[in-house]
Amino acid sequence: MKNPPADPILAELRARREAYAAKFNYDPEAIVKDIQVMKSTSDRKYITLPPLPATPPSHCHACGRPKDAT
Repeated sequence: MKNPPADPILAELRARREAYAAKFNYDPEAIVKDIQVMKSTSDRKYITLPPLPATPPSHCHACGRPKDAT
């Protein structure tokens, strides 16, 4: 099976993501702290949406049948 042609936009995005992570030595806490600083010093308005309500699954994941089926 052939590999699909490379998407230059995805390639650039992945390269930037890699460079950004390397800047913080791949430390997730340092990356989050930097994002929080950027967010707090930005002129952009950010919103927080309420969480979606949890809904129980309508089927059993193990067998795929509806929950009430026997």
